Order: sequence, then structure tokens, then C-alpha cells
Amino acid sequence: MAEKIYPDVEFAPSGRQLRNVEDWKKMGLPVSTDSTRSARLLDLSLEMVLGVYGTPYETALAAAEEDEDFALPVCVLLWLMILGSSGKLEDDKILELVKRMETAVSVREHTDRERGVVAAVLEMSRGRLEAAVAVVEEVGVLWPQDAMVAKLTNDLCYFLGQSVRMRDYNARVLPSLSEGVPMFNYVYGMMAFTSEESGDYDTAMLFGKKALAVYAKDPWAIHAIAHVHEMRGTHAECAEFLRSTKGDWDTTNLACHCYWHLGLCLLELGLKEDAMAIFDENISGYIGPGGVFALVDSSQYLQRMELEDMDVGRRWQKVIGPLYEMREHHRLPFNDLHIALASAASDNASLREGAQAAMRTYLSEGDEKIRDTTAHRVLSQVGIPLLSAVNAYRDNKYDECANILLSHRYLIHLLGGSGAQRDILTLILIHACIKAGGKYHARLGTQLVHERLMTKRESKMTTRLLALASKKDNGLSSPGLSSPRTSCK
Repeated sequence: MAEKIYPDVEFAPSGRQLRNVEDWKKMGLPVSTDSTRSARLLDLSLEMVLGVYGTPYETALAAAEEDEDFALPVCVLLWLMILGSSGKLEDDKILELVKRMETAVSVREHTDRERGVVAAVLEMSRGRLEAAVAVVEEVGVLWPQDAMVAKLTNDLCYFLGQSVRMRDYNARVLPSLSEGVPMFNYVYGMMAFTSEESGDYDTAMLFGKKALAVYAKDPWAIHAIAHVHEMRGTHAECAEFLRSTKGDWDTTNLACHCYWHLGLCLLELGLKEDAMAIFDENISGYIGPGGVFALVDSSQYLQRMELEDMDVGRRWQKVIGPLYEMREHHRLPFNDLHIALASAASDNASLREGAQAAMRTYLSEGDEKIRDTTAHRVLSQVGIPLLSAVNAYRDNKYDECANILLSHRYLIHLLGGSGAQRDILTLILIHACIKAGGKYHARLGTQLVHERLMTKRESKMTTRLLALASKKDNGLSSPGLSSPRTSCK
């Protein structure tokens, strides 16, 4: 199997020489294997994870098969499966891999660094993402030159919605991942993304460009720069940038998401036909068995097109079924957001009811292991309100939708994901306020758009929203100004 994946296992596609056992040791990151091939395949799988290309899972599996008692490749398998797919807490495949990982560290002595990674991944397998990131951060204190630990920390913080923590970790270890350290350039791209997520757009652009100066085919760095343009509202520039770099990201594992970003630019610019074509010709083509990310991008995109008064026809049908099948998983709250969008978009009342019933059953779960998970803690706060809000919007109950989203607005980050992805809920809130009946919501809608303009000054969509909101606000008389909290009923 390993031979088929990458026959010349000495070099990565980027041209970097892959580390053998001695190379890992020289870096201060000794690995507990005598197999040169396993060590190099592990390195290749990590390059694929950080570079977002190729077949990282299959490559890590090949590394594990080369040396069955080497725990790190199994850690990578678990990492990719837990955060990159959907399933229940006690998924059979995950339990099998956990057993394999624990067996490896019990039959062979592993280093403290490796055991720390194992401990973090074990917490992930239990659904305790906060505990996992705390453990892996401790590993990073002692081994800051470990790009694998940096990426794992970033992934965990991303799904926890902890953007500042993600940025801070990168800033701490960056001096130890300077030029010459394997995969240092990918950490530049990570620094770019986390700076953007923390609102530091100038630093984000600086590190994004630094990453691309080293390796132009880094899709994470390209995507980080696209995020900066999205948050600043410079969508024409973003579209030009993504089109000019298409040859560098189109064949990577981030291609669907980069098309999503390109599509957002077209929607912002009012190019509706082109935006629809992006979905039909690109985004929807990535939907397939077992994949979650394309379903996330697709459900987001369809909802955004509808907010722009575009008729998406039966396009939801390709998304609703696969997402609905995940309604009882609740591994990552970020996925539940998109299950909510898809079930609300269904014309089938039983699907909506099924999604709500699955959420209620999960939240009433008495099993202590489930109640101790990140997902249960987060969904206990925002799960039912999220479903109720998106259903209310679909049912034209705009006041109800706006009130729910407004009262939970500053908890939404707990769902995880990026600011650009969670922005779908802000857009729904604004549209609900504009479409609601009273003066309070009309005025709130105008104020929310002004808030948006503070960072997205060049956003054409936000300018269009301001015109809609102001027209509604100015067209209503003062009666009904009282808020949902102050009105006497």
C-alpha cells in the first residue's frame, strides 16, 4: 500500500527531503520507530495535513502498517477522522484506532513528546476538545519546533471557536519554526489565518505573503489572504487574487472551500449568474460519500444565495439528505450548524422535526461521558435556539428569528469555524430584522448594517443591505419601538 501512495518516499511533492529516523532525532523530535520508511511516511502525511493536499489519511495508514507499534501515525489517523468526518462519540472505527494507539504505547517505550500527543488525541476521542488543546499546548511548550503539534493546536482551537488562543500559540512557537525547520512555511500560513481570525488583518497579509514567497502552492496561506479580503469587504480584489492563483489551489484538498470564497466574492459583487455557476460547476461537485466539508460549504452557499433572492431550485436536495443523516452524531457543534440550515430548508416537516428531536434527545442524555463532552456543553447553550431560529426564518416568523439570534449572538463563536463561516447567522439576523414587522427590528437592522460597515467599508452587499434596512426603518412610524425585552404584554 505504501508503495502505491508515494513510490519515491524520500521527497515530498514540495521538494523537501522527508525526515528519516536520524533526521527526526537531530531536530530534537526523536520518533519511536526504527523504520526509515515509516518515519518518512509519517513526515509525508504531516506535510499533506499542513499543506492541505494529497492523501494524508492513507499515507498515515501506510506509515502505521510499516510499523504497527509506532503510535504517532495512528494519532494522525485519529486526528483526521475525529475532526474531518462526522460520527457519534463512540464510533467503531475510532474505538478501534484508540485501542491500536494505546496498545502501541504499552508494548513499546515512546518519548514524552509522543505520549503527550497520544494523551491529547485520547481526549479528542472522548469528545473533550478543551482538555485536548490544553494537553497539546503543554507539549508545544517543551517542543515548540514541532509543526505537527502547532497544526493540531490550531485545528482544535478552530473547532472551539478560540481564535485568539490559536493566534497566540502560533506567536509563541514561531521563533522556533524559523527558516530551515521542516514545514516552517506552513506555519506562516497558519499565522496568517489566525491573525485574520483575531482581527489583525495587516499581520495576516504579511504572513500570508511570506508563506507564499516560500511556497506559492500553499492553499492555506492563499485561503488566509482570501479571508482578509472577505472581512475587509474588498471582494473585487479577492476574486482577482483567487482567479490568479487558481492553478495553485485547484488541485488541493482546499479547492472546494476556495471556490466557496470565490463564490462569496461574486455574491457580494452582485454577479448572481456567475455565483450560481460556481456552485453548479465547482462546489457541488465535491459532495461525496463520507465528506463533511463540501456539505458545509454547500449548505452555507445555498443559504447565502437565497438571502440574495436567488432561486436555487432543487439544489438543496443534494445537501439535505447527507446532512440529515448526521443529525444524531453531535461530534462537532460546527457540523450541527449546517445540519440546522439543511433541515430548515427542507419542505419535509418530518425532517425538521427529526433534527429537533435528535437535538433534544442528545441534550437530555444521562450518560456522563456524553455530558462531559465539548459538543454537549456547547449545544446545551445554543443547540435548540439555533434550530428554532433558522426554522423561524424559513416560516417567515422574522421577529422570532431575530429575537433568538440576537439573544444568543455572542455565544455563536462556541460553535467553532471561522468568522466568515459563522457570518451566515449574522446575515440571517440582519435579513430577519429587515423583514420583521415592527420599528424596533427595523431600526436594529439598520444599526447592525452600520456595525458591519465598520470593517467591511467596501462591501457592496453591505451597501445594498443598508439601503434595504434604511428604507424599512424610515418607512415605519414610531409606535412599536419598544424592544422584545421592554414591551409590556
